Amino acid sequence: MQQSHSQPKRPMRKRESSSLVDSINKASGNKKPLAILILGTVGTGKTTFLQYTRRISSASFFEQKEKQPYPHWIEIDFRTFSKNENPLEFIYDKLFDYIKTDKFFCDYDRSIKFAYEKEINSLKSGPLFLLANSDEELKKRITDLLISDYQAIKPYVDKLIGYASTLSPIFLIIDNVDQFEDDFIQSEIFSDSIAIASRLSINLIIAMRESTFINHRSSPTFDAFDFDPLHIEPPEIPAVLSRRFFLTGKILEGKSGDFIALNGANFKVDDLSVFIDIVKGSVLGTEVGEKIDVLSNHDVRLALRMTREFLARGYTDPAKALITHKPEKRYTLPKQEAFRSILLGNQSVYSEEYSVIGNPFDSRLNRSNTELLRIFVLSALVRKGSSNGQGYIEGQIIRDSLKTIGFSETDTLSILKDLCTLRFAHTKSHGKADINSSYFASRLGGHIIKSLIGDFTFIENILMDTFISEKEQWEQLKSISSSIQEERDIVRKINQRIERIKIFYELMISQYSILLSEATKRGLDPIWLSNPLIEMKDTLWSNCDRAYTSANRIYGENAQK
Repeated sequence: MQQSHSQPKRPMRKRESSSLVDSINKASGNKKPLAILILGTVGTGKTTFLQYTRRISSASFFEQKEKQPYPHWIEIDFRTFSKNENPLEFIYDKLFDYIKTDKFFCDYDRSIKFAYEKEINSLKSGPLFLLANSDEELKKRITDLLISDYQAIKPYVDKLIGYASTLSPIFLIIDNVDQFEDDFIQSEIFSDSIAIASRLSINLIIAMRESTFINHRSSPTFDAFDFDPLHIEPPEIPAVLSRRFFLTGKILEGKSGDFIALNGANFKVDDLSVFIDIVKGSVLGTEVGEKIDVLSNHDVRLALRMTREFLARGYTDPAKALITHKPEKRYTLPKQEAFRSILLGNQSVYSEEYSVIGNPFDSRLNRSNTELLRIFVLSALVRKGSSNGQGYIEGQIIRDSLKTIGFSETDTLSILKDLCTLRFAHTKSHGKADINSSYFASRLGGHIIKSLIGDFTFIENILMDTFISEKEQWEQLKSISSSIQEERDIVRKINQRIERIKIFYELMISQYSILLSEATKRGLDPIWLSNPLIEMKDTLWSNCDRAYTSANRIYGENAQK
């Protein structure tokens, strides 16, 4: 059999929404078992789609009827799999767990007797022939055989599932096979799953990321099996958040609670669902919601994580929010507080290691003049995507361009891998980064260049995890940071924060200018010959002025008391 090259169906679209359900319903009459791939990027809802199919869309198909054969849905989730385990043993252990709890497989007269019928008859007419007249002894020997296979697991599973598959469809669901970025482990899981499904004549459904499929689709394991692909498209982030807020609001409706306000007072809330109203007003249809949408880059799981982060740490003064919301029925969380909490995650200071957003200002190559290579390459990708024609750049061209200005292929590959890992860019095939791939900027990458490098909150937090090579600027930034910690006047503090941002940004501009100067001298393509930091400087300066004006209006000498 050769692998199917048909266009993947998209069950999230209305006209193809029943594609998996239809395949399942037809499984009873199919002589050849199904082989289906559920494809989608991280966080698109592949597992949710499978659960919905089993429990909602096809619930009636899997209904267990008394004394009649019924279909089986055996799900094996590799999130609990360890690198130290054997994939084949892991699969058999999960199949065995299912057999031990299912009422059909636990019934000797319905399954076990018939699953072992051929082997028992063979023993009776062969090795156990002389015990044919000793019924008790014969039963004891057969019981010993069953116990031996039961303890060995594999032969017992093979016989029972092999027999059950002749009566009704059995679906083996393999989910999250790509928890480990290890080609050898993934190949073992694929080959073992396919071998079991083929040997026992059961239907196989494998859920995986698109990038994993792309990496393995030409392998002999995949090429020898006829898979029917289904593509799960990611839902719209605002729609997902809206539904989650609605559900949370219903859960909290009518429930009371209390917390300690900033002034130490015990603040009581009669209806906690009011917080959800505040959150909805602060996220849905606002700049905060747009940032979550863009920064998540279509990853629903990441969007929910960012939302949790700012809900847990974004409210510096919930009492003020409630007091303001009560008479006006509306309050919008300050966007800079929300964005800051998203950047920091559960840390007190920004660190790329723990943040959902990477640092474009530090390439982590531990050499002078390489710090801004990430943003240098990303800027070229964004400019290429904005120009007419092809929106991607070949890896070899990127390598040759960087080599011209003094950087090795190793440096280039490190930068490209980082850009893909940080979701700033993707390969054209959405596979792993290598020199032979073609690259294009992601939506997040474009947002970094066109917006975030001119954002007050972003720059202020990013600079805390950026290597500063110039000693003079390092001492200045260190001194200002100490003063900020000691300062109690809010207006003076914001002024010092602005000064720190400007010193850092000017340093980044000067370092980027070195790369730009070399690129200009060597006559590189125009996509390399711009300085995005200079282009966004006026925007950042304007944001700084706005922050100072706002602080002065609210906390300055002439502010209303």
